[in-house]
Amino acid sequence: QRLAMLGRLRTATRASSSRFMSMVAIERDESSRIATLRMSRPPVNSLNKEMLADLKGALDEVDQDKAVKGIVLASISNKVFSAGLDITELYGSTPERMSAFWTNLQDVWLALYGSSKPTVAAINGSSPAGGCLLAMACDWRIMATGNFKIGLNETQLGIVAPPFFCDTMVNTVGTRHTERLLQLGALIGSDEALKIGLVDELRAPEEVESAAKEQLAQWLKIPASARFKSKMLLRGPALERLRSNKAQDTSDFVNFANSEAVQKMLGAYLAALKSRSK
Repeated sequence: QRLAMLGRLRTATRASSSRFMSMVAIERDESSRIATLRMSRPPVNSLNKEMLADLKGALDEVDQDKAVKGIVLASISNKVFSAGLDITELYGSTPERMSAFWTNLQDVWLALYGSSKPTVAAINGSSPAGGCLLAMACDWRIMATGNFKIGLNETQLGIVAPPFFCDTMVNTVGTRHTERLLQLGALIGSDEALKIGLVDELRAPEEVESAAKEQLAQWLKIPASARFKSKMLLRGPALERLRSNKAQDTSDFVNFANSEAVQKMLGAYLAALKSRSK
């Protein structure tokens, strides 16, 4: 699948351009002025330290590109948007590595949630945990129909969703739905996700990305300054809470993740995954 994607990138027309970072492809369409950031870490786009660094680099690059007016966040997979945080970053890792990993996640969220350009998530598959966070950080979410799931399921692994995860979900679906979803660690189907506002549209899998670009075209009709200032009126407080508390947020998470109880649950989860893969 990755080779097929590379082949498509090499045959880009003059109307578009593409560049492949190690784990994120940047595809620019000069006619629409939309850049697609395609997460490309097979098989399920698990977010490790390096992929998060690539995603932050891609976000910075398109943010600074004046020719790009809107962003689609997509996946190289047709089954998974992103499976979320790479558990191997949390289990048996050194505090230094885990701190760097968490800082990279914070930086990606700050860049995406606070992007000056309109963003649409093309959720063409399941999107649990950190994948759900990335989707919620976009301005609009289009999810594929089918047997796909989305949600913040951290509590099922004995992990508490950090404050900026909570802020993002509250701002997306409201306090009551967030209370239920976070406490139960619920992963919900696309129909329920649409009903409660976790996603904004449902499309057939093959239509998700084209629908994302169609939606962005509507956002690009609005004067950019007025749109972004309106966005910051709503998202600014959550962004500032993390910016002013990044070091403490990192310390709190690393200490919690390294606790004996959490390490035990993560170890059991990885062992179960390994057993199922045999």
